[in-house]
Amino acid sequence: NSSPWYDYNSDTLWVGDDGGYLHEFTGVFNGTPGEVTGSWPVLVRSGQQLTGPVYDNTHGLIFLGSGDGFLESVNASTRTLIVSGSIGIAAVDIAESPIVDSSAGRVYAFVSAHPPASGPSVYQFTFSFATGTTGNAHITANGIGTGGSTIPLYAGDFDNAYYTSTATNPTGHLWVCGDRSEE
Repeated sequence: NSSPWYDYNSDTLWVGDDGGYLHEFTGVFNGTPGEVTGSWPVLVRSGQQLTGPVYDNTHGLIFLGSGDGFLESVNASTRTLIVSGSIGIAAVDIAESPIVDSSAGRVYAFVSAHPPASGPSVYQFTFSFATGTTGNAHITANGIGTGGSTIPLYAGDFDNAYYTSTATNPTGHLWVCGDRSEE
């Protein structure tokens, strides 16, 4: 399920697998490509399908989600793992990479069904979220749809007002498509 994330500055690529491991490859375009072993791969969520990672080179953090409804942060240098509290309830709950806003220090996770047995949600986390936390804000099913564990909620995007506002304290709207098929 994971698409790769490539960092041009370090010629490094990260990709998750369907067994819960995050892998690192170096020398991808400017050397001899190869997987880093020994300290990698990092076990993120045993037996879980991982989303594509997103690397923030300002903070050296890799953010990704797992199919069982958790957001994870891995320090690229130390391989320290931080796992959020449960923000999803089913096997396809986080189907796509999170959105990472380095300037504002925020991460957005898109969840198909959040606890307790409810519809889709968008969760906002700060970069420094602690293990077991469920973010500092979330938008629930009211505007997104009824969704459910079999209908994935894919990542949205910000409007132009967000992208052209102050980088450290942006304003604007996040647009996301939900499922309203029964209405």
